[in-house]
Amino acid sequence: HPEFTVVGQDPLRGGARSTTLSILRIADTVREVFAAASGLDPSWFSFNSRGACPTCRGRGHITTELAFLDDVSLPCDACGGLRFNPTALGVQVDGSSIADVLASTPAEVSALFSGHPDVVDALDWVQRTGLSYIPVGRSLDTLSGGEKQRLLLARHLSDPQRDRADRIILDEPTSGLHPTDVDTINALFD
Repeated sequence: HPEFTVVGQDPLRGGARSTTLSILRIADTVREVFAAASGLDPSWFSFNSRGACPTCRGRGHITTELAFLDDVSLPCDACGGLRFNPTALGVQVDGSSIADVLASTPAEVSALFSGHPDVVDALDWVQRTGLSYIPVGRSLDTLSGGEKQRLLLARHLSDPQRDRADRIILDEPTSGLHPTDVDTINALFD
């Protein structure tokens, strides 16, 4: 049935190196804005590439493995947990570095990138699904199952290739959600 799209409990691909921006497919636009402002290649604004802190390799923390105890993870001394090297952190767009953007909420990033409809639209859907409190640079592996499913729903709804008349089947869309979040999802469905 091609007129139906299933948004279920399927795991989102990615982990500690994936963020809300990358799942929504708008990270490249954000990097390109910083690249245009600086004259640097967009890869300088990715903690997975040239922009990564050389000490922690873009992880933001250093983990020490202990033989018979739990691993100990501490913020990186070199970048202060920001994940980027000084070159990337030195570039600002409207007074914000790439690390500032990743620490911002969807509403704050929408305001900063108001001239980029793809970014604004995707982040609007994140807010409408009840995830307005999540920083856009938060690692995917730190999200709950309900947050991941709502992020998947926001990605689907913000897809410019999506047929606006398609029908969506949701698999347990309120599983594990707080009653306030259930109200938000129900309002979105209405």
